[in-house]
Amino acid sequence: MNRNKIHKILYYSFLSGIGFSLPLSVWLTSLFTILLAVNWLFSGNLPAKLGLARRNRSLLFFFIGYLVYLVWMINSSDLAAGLIALRLKLPLLVIPLIISTSGYRFREVKIYLFSSFLLGVLISTLSGIIILKFSSVDIIDRREISVFISHIRLALMVCMAAFISLWYAFDKEIINIRIRVLYGISSVWLMLYIFILMSLTGMVIFLVLTIFSIVRFMMIYGPSWLKYPVVLLVVAAFAAGTVFILDEINQYNKLKDKTLIDYSVLTAGGRDYTHYPEREDMENGHYVWRYICEEELASGWNSVSNIGYWVEDAKGHQLRFTLIRYLSSLG
Repeated sequence: MNRNKIHKILYYSFLSGIGFSLPLSVWLTSLFTILLAVNWLFSGNLPAKLGLARRNRSLLFFFIGYLVYLVWMINSSDLAAGLIALRLKLPLLVIPLIISTSGYRFREVKIYLFSSFLLGVLISTLSGIIILKFSSVDIIDRREISVFISHIRLALMVCMAAFISLWYAFDKEIINIRIRVLYGISSVWLMLYIFILMSLTGMVIFLVLTIFSIVRFMMIYGPSWLKYPVVLLVVAAFAAGTVFILDEINQYNKLKDKTLIDYSVLTAGGRDYTHYPEREDMENGHYVWRYICEEELASGWNSVSNIGYWVEDAKGHQLRFTLIRYLSSLG
């Protein structure tokens, strides 16, 4: 086996390792990225690779994206945290450079990369379900079933993996029908998992991708008389939903009680209220830190609940803050 063949095998292996470890381990992802970079360096012919990089205009987008982080370092008040952020974002610069200059067609490697990524996502989601159904620990927040990485990142990866699976399920280049069925089953499972995880970010991204896929499918495969009415209908529905959500957010944050603080008002028990006019936190359009009497709150709460007013709840939050915010949201 010659040297070029070895480097090609390592290239495929390390790139697939990155895809597999993305939803499972930050440490493994970093390790495979370093190995991929080392293999790229030792494969030689660096002048030719750098020449390819200079001619590849799409790489500019990745360089500009990384440049944003560098520029914002000027405004950073925490140099150590900024350097950590630059290190964590380095793969966004390194991996596109390696892929575009290694001389291998991405079409050849993408099936291995995407399939490895899909396998990692499936393992991560199944681990979450096992914990949800069989763990002896009560799962209070569904975000806890994201075992290996942040639930937001997992939700985004699940969305991506679901549509990759759907794509391969209908890919006629995959001759084996059983493999295509497996891709279809994994796609359905991942779509269900988005809602099991109850990630708002994941649901929104899933909705956007679904709308985009419908529009794209209709534009490519739909009959000419049906294309534009369906596309217009989908776009209109998406626009109406966006307007509705933005209006709900605006109504939630809109100040509903504009009256000034009346310091002469006493509680039902004749005590003075405590006010924090410098704090402008709001819940459902009402200021949180107005008209507070914790002595009466604690007494009233402790008379109806076994969880003490001054203790932390099951999520590790101080219960009194949750209660104050809740009551404020009701006005």
